[in-house]
Amino acid sequence: MKNFFMAAVALTLCMGMLLGITACGAVRASDLLSLVTPNEVGGKASDDEFAAAYTDFAKKLCAGSAKDDGNVLISPLSVMLALSMTANGANGETLSEMERVLGGDIPLSELNEYLYTYAKNLYSTNDCKLSIANSIWFREGVNVKNPFLQDCADYYAAQLYREPFNQATVKKINLWVRDNTDKMINKVIDSIERDTVMYLINAIAFDAKWATKFEDTRKDVFTNSKGEKENITYLCGERHGGYFELDDAKGIALNYKGGRYSFVAILPNDENADINGYFASADTKSIITAIKNAKNNGTEVNLRLPQFKFDYETEMTDILSGMGMPRAFSSAADFSKISDEPLAISRVLHKTHIEVDKDGTKAAAVTVIGVKCTSAGPAENPINLFFDRPFVFMIADNETGMPIFVGTLATAK
Repeated sequence: MKNFFMAAVALTLCMGMLLGITACGAVRASDLLSLVTPNEVGGKASDDEFAAAYTDFAKKLCAGSAKDDGNVLISPLSVMLALSMTANGANGETLSEMERVLGGDIPLSELNEYLYTYAKNLYSTNDCKLSIANSIWFREGVNVKNPFLQDCADYYAAQLYREPFNQATVKKINLWVRDNTDKMINKVIDSIERDTVMYLINAIAFDAKWATKFEDTRKDVFTNSKGEKENITYLCGERHGGYFELDDAKGIALNYKGGRYSFVAILPNDENADINGYFASADTKSIITAIKNAKNNGTEVNLRLPQFKFDYETEMTDILSGMGMPRAFSSAADFSKISDEPLAISRVLHKTHIEVDKDGTKAAAVTVIGVKCTSAGPAENPINLFFDRPFVFMIADNETGMPIFVGTLATAK
């Protein structure tokens, strides 16, 4: 059974702050920032058009990432931020394809403004931390055009690095990723190909405590996507509010401290449903509405949620090409706004990590884009909601309903 819809973790973790955060003693940006000083730019507040475009992108991305019988975790936000930075260097039909995939009818100029404002307004406190960082690394000797760097600095707070692209650079990139994912992801590359001239990287880190902590745990059975029984640990407790029903599923939104983000879990009514097929056909607008309205539902729920932890990694080149932007990966690519060199995207690597336990949730995501030179209503009685078989989960933004992280849990071991 393909597991794919992981999310909503509104760890969709999306919206951390677009200021790149770097820990003490971490890699330092090169002197390029002295040439490209970020300017104050205008933003655009999230609205229904942006939410719909983002959710459509997230759904297609998750569907393309589905794997048989395994867990999936994706941060659509991370992928969108990295791709949007890259799109600022695209031109002609390459740009048109990327715009359609990323924002539908939203032009890149407006998408920059939406993402800038969303990241700038992210909520982050000691008990609910969400951070976003962006960086661009390019090989010494490659002439990169200043307007491209300026756009990435202005709208994405991108840190800029000019490096020899040797093993020392590999170590610096991995260190940057480790620092900006709170050490949840420690390595993204082992070496650099000879024709690779640039990396555009996004990193997201999320660490939040439950608004209502789970006091009890118990061992019980989880039926995985293969129909096998697994003895696992469940988080157990009563919850008032957050419950919702869809036409073909039921779910719950569990707030983290501060109330801005929630963990969303959705369980299809059909016990034999293919979790990927379910998500692919789900009405995303209804899901967003349900997430936003769940807090107003006072239904009492007896809840069992698996305690779980896993890492996920996928290469998204074929997925994104299939979504409608094949030109960016071909010799016909036009990235002339980056450089006069003939360039194309060589890879899109996405890695994620998640931990859900009685205290809260930790999650991280990193997207690495390599560029190469080419020549429902409340019930009267408590509802039992046991997530004891494959389900979809998300980390979501309660204000917009958009997922920061999305995943599927096919096996809880």
